[in-house]
Amino acid sequence: MSSYRRVSQHESAPNSDGSNNLEGGLTRSRMERLTDKATAVAWVVLAVFVARWTGFYTTILTGENANRFLLRLAVLGFGTVTSLVLYLTVYLPKVVGLKADSSAWNVYCPKVVPTITALAVVSYLLAIRGAWPVYGCLTPLIFGTQMMGALMSLHFVPAGNLF
Repeated sequence: MSSYRRVSQHESAPNSDGSNNLEGGLTRSRMERLTDKATAVAWVVLAVFVARWTGFYTTILTGENANRFLLRLAVLGFGTVTSLVLYLTVYLPKVVGLKADSSAWNVYCPKVVPTITALAVVSYLLAIRGAWPVYGCLTPLIFGTQMMGALMSLHFVPAGNLF
């Protein structure tokens, strides 16, 4: 039986191979990174395949059966979510000078993250309801694949100082 101890965020715990791994996974093996990239590529490829196979963007943008009002509300919601995420990740660290982590966000603007979460869920449900007349029962699967592909595409954005 091994004994466990609490490790602070700033203290590193040695791995079995002797290397130090800061909490949060700052140092990871090459195989773990390759596995993550391969998973991301698979989701992006699947999203592109599903979009082409279903005519997703053409149907959503110009389809006659889709509920345009709900889709426009969903786009407005996703645009607001994107703006709030940029506020947290670009404006606060670069202009205000806050650290880019959730502990600073919880003090400086505690309601932004719950607002982003609620707005993203509502927008996703509106998008599904708006496209339901076109795809029926497959709508949640199609939209889920597109959202995962979009999320996983962020693996390929450089992680350095962009601004």
